[in-house]
Amino acid sequence: MPSQSDFSHLDAAATTLTNILRNESISHIFIGGYATSLLGGGRVTEDIDLIVDKNCRSLLLQYPKITESEDKRLVYHHRGTKVHIDLEVMGTAAWAVNPRTTRVHTVAPADYPRRQLNTMVPILHPSILLLTKLLPWKEADQATRARIDFSGLPGIPKGKLMRLLGRLYRAEQRTRPYLSLTLSSDEIRDALTADETK
Repeated sequence: MPSQSDFSHLDAAATTLTNILRNESISHIFIGGYATSLLGGGRVTEDIDLIVDKNCRSLLLQYPKITESEDKRLVYHHRGTKVHIDLEVMGTAAWAVNPRTTRVHTVAPADYPRRQLNTMVPILHPSILLLTKLLPWKEADQATRARIDFSGLPGIPKGKLMRLLGRLYRAEQRTRPYLSLTLSSDEIRDALTADETK
């Protein structure tokens, strides 16, 4: 499990981005691996993904700690470390939800006192955050009906994942079609059984 300091460059980038966008009245939400880390996920991501309600790329490039890489990605510089920033403007992809109207979960600095957040950070609500992962999987490989490879998730016991998937299946009816696309009928049965026996 990474230490809280492993996220310091990401927290600094998120704090700066949030302050800039909030000052400019640009609605935004963080998604992806960084948002997951604020929910207790232990994987340290290499970039920050966020959805904004309007294109603010040129605005962000006016700030000294934000530059553009050769491949045209935004980069935040923090104490010799680079954090890539992937902006998705609302409406440009099917999953890029409207940050003004979608369910948001706000993470406060007090929620993670050992992290280096200095402001309230809006992230996509956890129930929807999962769907942003499931929908691209569905679209990318609908013909072959891609399945979740539980052996490819090191460090997370399959039983724990099954309980969480079972709980999600029961609690969020909208997720059922997507879970059915990514799990076999036996895996759905196992997930529901695991949730009952927790």
